[in-house]
Amino acid sequence: MSSAEFADLARIHPEASTRQRALSLPRLWHGLRLLAIDGSTARLPNTDDARTTFGAPPEGSSVLLARFSRLYDVLNGLVIEADRIPARSASACLLVSIATRANDLILYDRGYPAFWLFALHHQEQRRFCARMLLAFSREVSAFVASGKNSEAVLFTPGPHARQHCQTYGLATDPIPLRLIRMKLKSGEIEGLATSLLEEQTYPSIWFKHLYHLRWGNVRNAASKSRTSLASAPTP
Repeated sequence: MSSAEFADLARIHPEASTRQRALSLPRLWHGLRLLAIDGSTARLPNTDDARTTFGAPPEGSSVLLARFSRLYDVLNGLVIEADRIPARSASACLLVSIATRANDLILYDRGYPAFWLFALHHQEQRRFCARMLLAFSREVSAFVASGKNSEAVLFTPGPHARQHCQTYGLATDPIPLRLIRMKLKSGEIEGLATSLLEEQTYPSIWFKHLYHLRWGNVRNAASKSRTSLASAPTP
């Protein structure tokens, strides 16, 4: 199985009619197309060609797994792009650079945020919203301690972040972002960072529903994608 064949399989959509409707009348979130970058695995036929492309199964297993990242349209049920680069950093760079447009809002889970990723979005002029670890940086920690619900802050890179930016050819200038506090029903506090700086244009109350959309739709799509790939015929 070639990498091109794998990408084709990863783009399988639930129904052709659903895809056609989504392309002609796409659903948007306050004028923005919602995209999520999602890492996952897919079970593949254990053939010589597949092992050559994706490597051998884990020790003690005969199940061949491919790791991949997908750029997924959350509201319209479409996989926009997929790649099999295992490193999250390389995947994000590739997907953001080649498969997004100006009216997209790209959603990230807590494993993705990094200053270089913010710098990439700033350079490419792409909007994003990311779920943050509360101890991610001094800026996030200070915001959490303040008790505020929303605040625009300036993120400044440390030495390690600067090195990553230099590796990817990105600027190291401080970046303005907006931090948003969400209190879940359990009482747990969640933090978001977004490039949507204007509270009046994008009220904080919208963002809790936004992440509900991200998780519900992406998990359903991932399940369907894994089923489709696992049932694909052996070449």
